[in-house]
Order: sequence, then structure tokens, then C-alpha cells
Amino acid sequence: MPILENIKAAEEKAEKLRQDAHKEVEDLLVRTRNKAKEQATKIVADAKKEALKNDQATLDLMNKLEKENLEKIEKEKEALSKLTQQNQEVGVKYILKRVVEI
Repeated sequence: MPILENIKAAEEKAEKLRQDAHKEVEDLLVRTRNKAKEQATKIVADAKKEALKNDQATLDLMNKLEKENLEKIEKEKEALSKLTQQNQEVGVKYILKRVVEI
């Protein structure tokens, strides 16, 4: 009988080892999933921060270019205004000259 008892004890021990191993695998799987989720969350958060930083850099560049373009437009307007005034003076002199000649 001690052989049967030894077999039964060995089977019980093997079943306990299987259950322990199964529990350990489940625990490891849960820890691995949680760690992967934490890493994914961190990666997404970092990507969002980088995207916001890039958005701000783009807005800053757009504002700088807008300011430069407005300054160029203002200079061109001033140059055209001066040119128009000069042409107007020339035109008035020409008209007065023609009127005096008549």
C-alpha cells in the first residue's frame, strides 16, 4: 500500500505544481499586460506632447512669416504711394504746361 500512497501523493504534488504554475503564468500575463499598457500610455502621452510642441513651433513660424509679409506689403504700399505722388506731380505739371501753351 505504501506504493499507492506514494503515487497518490506524487499525483497530488504534481497537481499542486500545475496549479501553482498556472497561477504564476496568469499573474505574469497580468503584470505583462499592465506594463505594456503603461508603456503604451506613456508613448502616446509623449507623442501628444511632441505634437503640441510641433504645433506651437508651426504657429510661431506662421506668425513670424505673417509679420514679415505684412511689413513687406507696407513697404510696397509706401513705395507705390510715393511713386503715385511723383507721377501725379508730373501729370499736374504737364497739364498746367499744356493749359498755359493754349
